[in-house]
Amino acid sequence: RICQHIELEFNETMLHHERNAVERLNELKGIQTKEFLITDERRRQGFINSTRQPDKNLIGKWKNVLTVAEQEEFLELAGDLLSELGYDTGIYIPVH
Repeated sequence: RICQHIELEFNETMLHHERNAVERLNELKGIQTKEFLITDERRRQGFINSTRQPDKNLIGKWKNVLTVAEQEEFLELAGDLLSELGYDTGIYIPVH
């Protein structure tokens, strides 16, 4: 249903994305601009969960990982779209 909604052709491999994830992650290259450098390895780390099956325990984890300042910065950039899509745009105090 999701594929149909976003007008994307369904492919059976979508159900087991983690099987090809390591190979795909190895294709990622670092990014360098005048302002910053992200190494190949650091870029791959950002996608490490794609090598695993979905884990419902990770839902909402950001509430305890992102600082209030980081949440505010993210909402400044993406808040309007999140609201439009029906997502909660509240600020959460991280519990450590």
